[in-house]
Amino acid sequence: MINEFRPNKSEIEFLNLAYNKFYDIFDEVFRDDFWEKDPYYRFSKINTAFAIYAELLNYEPIKWVIDSIKENRPPMEGEIGSNLFKFIRNIFAHFPFFDSWDEVWINKSIVNWYKEGMSIDRFLKTYSGKNEVKYRIWDEKNEK
Repeated sequence: MINEFRPNKSEIEFLNLAYNKFYDIFDEVFRDDFWEKDPYYRFSKINTAFAIYAELLNYEPIKWVIDSIKENRPPMEGEIGSNLFKFIRNIFAHFPFFDSWDEVWINKSIVNWYKEGMSIDRFLKTYSGKNEVKYRIWDEKNEK
């Protein structure tokens, strides 16, 4: 009989590493002094957070939550929590040329330099022309 209990031992090990590091970065980003640090340092931390988050999206129970969000929450909320974050992670992973947010840019020819229709291109084609989505994160401590 296959053990289908979740999380299993390997998943617990991975989830502990991923959640601990992700929330360490999350907490740091919400400290006021984070925004006074070097732009490269801030960019690197955010880059790491997106990479961790993208890996967490591979965990099946998290996929179930994202699917539930897509069905039960306002339009595009599930896409923001999955597809948009993977898109940003893919830009960082496939175009590691930037040292700060102010330097980041892409265009169609760069995205398709190797082969058209890959993940970044698919995201852009899927969401191009859609209504703008406004999204914000509430900082409870600073009430902003």
